[in-house]
Amino acid sequence: MTNVMIVDDSRLIRRQIFDRLTARGYTVVAEAGSAEDALEKLSECQADVVTLDLTLPGMDGITAVSEILSVSPHSRVVVISAVSSRDIKVEAAAAGARGFVEKPFTDEDLVSAIEQSLSI
Repeated sequence: MTNVMIVDDSRLIRRQIFDRLTARGYTVVAEAGSAEDALEKLSECQADVVTLDLTLPGMDGITAVSEILSVSPHSRVVVISAVSSRDIKVEAAAAGARGFVEKPFTDEDLVSAIEQSLSI
C-alpha cells in the first residue's frame, strides 16, 4: 500500500486528488495547503509520495520540492500544476521531482505519474 501526502492550496483540488487516489487503493496520510504546513506534517507521517502544486502561498513550489526531499529523502515528489512550461518541468526535475502532472488531469494521468515515480 502506498502512502500519499497531498499538498495544494485549493481544498477542491485536494479533495479531487484524495477521492481519485483512495478509490484506487492509495492511503492519504496527510493533506496540506502550503509547503510550510507540508514540511511540519512530513515529520509526523511516512509519505511514500507527495503530490505538490507549484503555486502555493509562501514558499514557491520548486523550493518546496528540495525542502520536502531534505526532510523526507525517501519520498517521491510528483508535481501537479497548471503551470507546465518546459522550463518549469526541467526546474522541478532538477530539484528532485520524480513526476509531473498537468492540471486539469485524469485519473490515469495521476496514477501513472505516481506509479512511475515509485519505479524510478
